[in-house]
Amino acid sequence: MKKLIVGLFFCATLPVFGAQTKTPIQVRVDLIEALSPTDTTSSLRFQNEFELSINTAKANLKAKLDKCGYALETSTAFFDATDPLQAKEKAEKATTDGSWLIVGPRRSNHYLLLAKGSGKTPTVSLMASASEIGDLGPSHVSLSPSNAQMARAAAIESKSRVRSATNYVSITSEDCVSCVDFAQIFEKEAGKIGLKNSGNFSVKGESPQLGGVVEKVVALNPKIILIPNYSKVAAQIISVLAPKLKSALFVGSDGWGDSNFGFLQNDVGVASAKGITVRGFPPVSKGLQLFPLGKAVTRTGKDVPTSGPGMAILKSLDGVAEILCESRPASKEAFSVAFEKTAKRKLSAPFGVSVYDLVSSNIVYEKKVSVKP
Repeated sequence: MKKLIVGLFFCATLPVFGAQTKTPIQVRVDLIEALSPTDTTSSLRFQNEFELSINTAKANLKAKLDKCGYALETSTAFFDATDPLQAKEKAEKATTDGSWLIVGPRRSNHYLLLAKGSGKTPTVSLMASASEIGDLGPSHVSLSPSNAQMARAAAIESKSRVRSATNYVSITSEDCVSCVDFAQIFEKEAGKIGLKNSGNFSVKGESPQLGGVVEKVVALNPKIILIPNYSKVAAQIISVLAPKLKSALFVGSDGWGDSNFGFLQNDVGVASAKGITVRGFPPVSKGLQLFPLGKAVTRTGKDVPTSGPGMAILKSLDGVAEILCESRPASKEAFSVAFEKTAKRKLSAPFGVSVYDLVSSNIVYEKKVSVKP
């Protein structure tokens, strides 16, 4: 009998490895962007960078999430930029499919629609900067600074470059929410430092009719021309105006892109133009050093993103991992609560405002500036 008891006790003290192994909690993250193959504002290179960044983030976060008891599951959905309602529809589907978080589009008009379709699912935009983003509440944040911050920086910087200027003109895409918002804020900030808007012109579409606008702008002969549009439209406008207004300084928002991605880069038509653009991201090599996953990916030297949006994907998924490992939510609902409490601190505009120069059709990093929210 004693031998039986001792034997049972010995068996009971042996580790039961199968029972101690817990199945990781599956965390679904949906990434939705205007990268349809038919979208003329994007390219296969954009899409490849997007998907590469997701895979790089997942590979480098796996060990950390394993220790915390989670497994990251991602789903991507692309839509055409000319059909923005798809952003809302795809967000609704992601929520129905059980997404814990939606990483939303770069453009503000797309992201605002996506947020409407996300229900109670939290979202983070890679680059949206329109003022309305701040009104969406704690469940929705952007990795970009607000237009208020960037437009203020653009006004101050443009005035410092052309000290003799007393006025400027703007050419804005009327069908771009963020572009219009940026132009309106720029006008207010420019007025504070002695710059007046002597002409506000609107264009529409990806290939706008510029004849009448160009004629009026040339007649005004401004020293500063604000073009807060996306790079494809901006490149067309600058190409027409630069030869006619050789001393003008062109000023852009974050829609101009960077040295690797965008339509201004290496565009022959803008080679003679000089300008500045403000962005919510420093060069990727610098930005990656500002958060843990970025540093880890840099050390590996493998599949390192080369664009701001690619870096933003890494930052967004790094933020997800941090929230999971710190708050340990056991459900989608618990994650939403944790996100509302911590997302502003972990994900909202982590890179500040950077100023870039447009030189010989290259967008070159100049400096980072401090601008209050």
